[in-house]
Amino acid sequence: MKLFSVLLVLSLFTTGLSAQTPRFEMPEGHDDLRLFEFEFGAGINKTGSWDGIKAKTSTNFILEWRLNRPRPYDFGLQLQMNNFVHRIPDVVKVNSVCIRPLLYFDYNLRRDRYTSFFAGIGVGESFVQNQVVTGSLSQGGFYFNANDDAFTVAPRIGMVCMGGLRLTAQYIFAGRDYSCFALNVGAVLGGSYKKPFSPGRNRRKITL
Repeated sequence: MKLFSVLLVLSLFTTGLSAQTPRFEMPEGHDDLRLFEFEFGAGINKTGSWDGIKAKTSTNFILEWRLNRPRPYDFGLQLQMNNFVHRIPDVVKVNSVCIRPLLYFDYNLRRDRYTSFFAGIGVGESFVQNQVVTGSLSQGGFYFNANDDAFTVAPRIGMVCMGGLRLTAQYIFAGRDYSCFALNVGAVLGGSYKKPFSPGRNRRKITL
């Protein structure tokens, strides 16, 4: 029910903004977007507690390839790594590493040369390795590894500013144990507007 509510709000948000957004046009002096772009970035995440064991704020690392179109929407393939730590000192510690490949669909709002806003949704899978430590290893405790996976849906909103800085907020639904809220900052390479060809530009003057 929670997932349905979030997706419904995201859908209404995108529809409402697109209805208020004028017809998509290229900025003056630019004729097209570069077809591909690449993003690398990092951020923080916060997940829920496990049976009363609270989690620390942890880190994200992201890589994303995107296919741009001269339209308000584009597609991306994101590879994200999250790390969660649930701990009660000297009792139990669970360190979870999540690898998440996600296929994204984004709708861009008021895109221009330097700034754009976007809302989108990603679908994929979370592959998780849990390292569980019980007690204190120096006092007879022990540890073991447990692998897991979960179907994942990840709505997001964000903005691109200064032509290449991408700020993103997303909520990752991956079952009760591996869902989290994440804030990411990324640097974008490529994806900018191409300037139109000018016959007089770069022409050398030859004197005899």
